[in-house]
Amino acid sequence: PATDHLAYVDELRLYVPHGQIQAELKALLSSLKQELVSLINRDFDSFVNLSTNLVDVSSSVDRIRDPLQELRATLAAKKEAVDRELVSLNDGLRQRGEVKKAKAILELVQDTTNVVSKVEKLLAEMTVDGGDGEDQTDARSQQLERVSSEYSRL
Repeated sequence: PATDHLAYVDELRLYVPHGQIQAELKALLSSLKQELVSLINRDFDSFVNLSTNLVDVSSSVDRIRDPLQELRATLAAKKEAVDRELVSLNDGLRQRGEVKKAKAILELVQDTTNVVSKVEKLLAEMTVDGGDGEDQTDARSQQLERVSSEYSRL
């Protein structure tokens, strides 16, 4: 790679005089320098504007920093409020479940109390009817069946 251009120039010397090669290379170098200056000048305004625009961006960022921090604080406060409400709702649901269980137990106790009082009433009726005979036996048998039926409900 470093010797390729030298080999090319050496090969050209066989066909083109040395002064002509030198003049053409100087002209090419001059043309390249002018093109480079032209490109730099063309893009220099954009480059300078870029650096000045960055200053404006910095001030813009500084201007919106405070509102963004306020928004962040507001959102954090709202999130905390929502979290507190969620905890409160979960506590309410837990209490509702406990009340539902207690209500079911209370209904069972009430039903048991009703059955016990009915059994007591039937047993009291059996002791009051104290006669003999087949009709009495059938009546007592029916009362015992009712007592047994009520007892099985327990």
